Amino acid sequence: VRFKVTGHSMTPFFKHQKTFVTIEEKDKYVNGDIILFKYVEQYLLHRIISVDKNTYTCQGDALKTYEVIKDKDIIGAVVSFGINKEKSVDHKWYTFKVKLWLSMKRNMMRWLK
Repeated sequence: VRFKVTGHSMTPFFKHQKTFVTIEEKDKYVNGDIILFKYVEQYLLHRIISVDKNTYTCQGDALKTYEVIKDKDIIGAVVSFGINKEKSVDHKWYTFKVKLWLSMKRNMMRWLK
């Protein structure tokens, strides 16, 4: 499945009405995967921030709130994205920026407490 992202929860990596994502089913979902899932009668595209057996905690990159879901709620994971040119989520430069962003976000959340 491929579609254009709507909303701002995955800023700075995905831009509202500009970024396209490609979603595929996976056998296993892990921390850091961006997944499409059904939550309270809506579809969300957020990053997995922790896994505990078949329970996943997910959060938008630009959000403080999070969702706890089960395997059955997951539709698939983002495998590529882009605005003009499609990139794999496994691209080294992208994974570096994600790790940096998540580290900064964690530190900022601790500082704000």
